[in-house]
Amino acid sequence: MRVLGVLSLIALSACASSGTSSARPDETVRINGAGSSNLKLTSNTYAHVTKISAPLSRVWLAMPGAFEALSIPISSVDTITHVIANDGLKLRRQLGTTPLSRFIDCGNTQIGENADSYDVHLTISVKLIPDEGGVTKLETMFESMAKPVSFSREYSRCSTRGVLEQRLADAVKAQLSK
Repeated sequence: MRVLGVLSLIALSACASSGTSSARPDETVRINGAGSSNLKLTSNTYAHVTKISAPLSRVWLAMPGAFEALSIPISSVDTITHVIANDGLKLRRQLGTTPLSRFIDCGNTQIGENADSYDVHLTISVKLIPDEGGVTKLETMFESMAKPVSFSREYSRCSTRGVLEQRLADAVKAQLSK
């Protein structure tokens, strides 16, 4: 029965993806008990890819302003690989003026979306890749975890709604038009 429940959760999480994905790493999990078996799971972490009609050098200069426009502080910058990131943003209720439930799904309770009342830990990184014709690809990796404020529990993984990744791409385009 426990195996059936795990398989159901896997099937549901596989249906909840958005954006363009790159290769996903696989993981094998062993379930112990009567009728033990191995399951192969696929991570739900993937890159959301957006193409920007501007050369990498211009997009790179626009990235800090785009992060600032979304109230995301920058914690790391790699000028060699063109990666800009925040490796550990801790929030509660909202990012800037936007409720966190607009960006992530952490489940819900009788009182509403967990993302709006839990302690949330976000990581977001954007890698810029030059493409043909002066176009730049933004590969955005966004992960989030949350835990209740009132109870002693571990962080649980949340899933992206794809909104933050799109807002970041839109903020880059806005910076480029200035």
